[in-house]
Amino acid sequence: MQILLAALYRGSRSYIGKQQHASGINKVKINHPLKVTCDGIEGDFIGDTVLHGGREKALHHFPADHYQKLSDAFPSSEEVMIPGSLGENISSFDYLEQHVCISDKFSMGSVILQISQPRKPCWKIDEKYGSRGVATFMHNQGLCGWYYRVLEEGMIASHDRLKLIQREKNAPTLKEFLSVTSASRPNPELLEQFTEINGLSGEIIQQLTDRANWLKLYGT
Repeated sequence: MQILLAALYRGSRSYIGKQQHASGINKVKINHPLKVTCDGIEGDFIGDTVLHGGREKALHHFPADHYQKLSDAFPSSEEVMIPGSLGENISSFDYLEQHVCISDKFSMGSVILQISQPRKPCWKIDEKYGSRGVATFMHNQGLCGWYYRVLEEGMIASHDRLKLIQREKNAPTLKEFLSVTSASRPNPELLEQFTEINGLSGEIIQQLTDRANWLKLYGT
């Protein structure tokens, strides 16, 4: 499987919301090669290092196809709902959550990437677009995109192809993963099965474990 990229993006410091929180959500298309380290694209600003960035969320991939759905649902924000506006580093077409699996490994340029977890939409998205409910809509519709960890550092460029090089047996697609974990009362046994996925973020494994334990005690 090889995916042709639409674009690569990198962001600088900007400010968002009434409290003027520092953010890297505003990305700019970059046409020259970019250096990628285990912490992400060199020079890419991360405003909230608790919720974004770090080695388990080094690069964010968001399908460009989703912007049409967002524009249709929030027409008043259509002009600003363009690729790069959700803080993604990688954009592509025809490659969605149902096409990738948790822990998939890819080569891109001289870099090796692995899907570590889905992105969780946050309040800054509503602030960015000036429309209430966008983040909730994305969550409910599974329009989240995903994060990569960097297994091998190197250089990437927008003309590179994303090539699938390894897929774990029985790994769920991101869409399947989101469908289960977004349910109000998911099957705790399924959550426990997900914790065994090789390559899933340790943070997410702990969340699934805690939720499965709670559901066993109080969920019925």
